[in-house]
Amino acid sequence: MIEQPKTINAEAFNLVDGNGRVRAGFSLDPSGEPAIILRDTEGKTRMILRLSESGQPSVTLQDSHKRPRLILSIGEKDEPKVSLFDENSNPRIGLIVDEEGSAAVELWEENNKAGLTLSMQKNGGGHMAIFDQEGDLPRIGFKVSQDRTASAVLTDTENQEVWSETSG
Repeated sequence: MIEQPKTINAEAFNLVDGNGRVRAGFSLDPSGEPAIILRDTEGKTRMILRLSESGQPSVTLQDSHKRPRLILSIGEKDEPKVSLFDENSNPRIGLIVDEEGSAAVELWEENNKAGLTLSMQKNGGGHMAIFDQEGDLPRIGFKVSQDRTASAVLTDTENQEVWSETSG
């Protein structure tokens, strides 16, 4: 019986189909971190599983034009993130649970500017903000505090409060 090697050392592994086309690869990316790449029948990269230089994992799903459309990742503070991109690779939706357990949803305009944020604190309370067209200023804000106090605020283009209301 031929003894099989227990360890194989290499810089890259490629999985090829019956026509000799590379369909999957396991190698180090340009920064020296491990990555697994899956390709479709036309050889286009469709999925990338990698670790960042600081060890955070991510999965990137790409469309048929090699544009990232979905990224699942774990941040440096172990917070899970989901990012969705449009056909121009602009971020449009982000989901995150931060290191304290609070959750947030962010919606972006096509111009990479903030449009709306919605957050919920781990121990109660939440906040929603709607931004101006430039994505710089929250123009409308709603908040429910942990003590169940609700408030609403409207601001002008200079970020000055023009109206607010609080209820207990």
